[in-house]
Amino acid sequence: CQTARIFLRAKEEKQVTVTIAADQFAVISEEGEHLFEEGEFTVFAGGSQPDVYSIELSGTTPASVQIKMK
Repeated sequence: CQTARIFLRAKEEKQVTVTIAADQFAVISEEGEHLFEEGEFTVFAGGSQPDVYSIELSGTTPASVQIKMK
């Protein structure tokens, strides 16, 4: 896993690529099994949580992307 922090000035934009392995979407059952659910998931990135209160406090809306797991 490689980690990088991207700093931007006000109104600056930058395109980044993030790779998320399928096993990072696994849910661990009480029996210790890795379970995968099919469906669409939303992945968020940014300086706040994606709820209204956090967006109001931080003044920023996190970026998001839909991912479909099969």
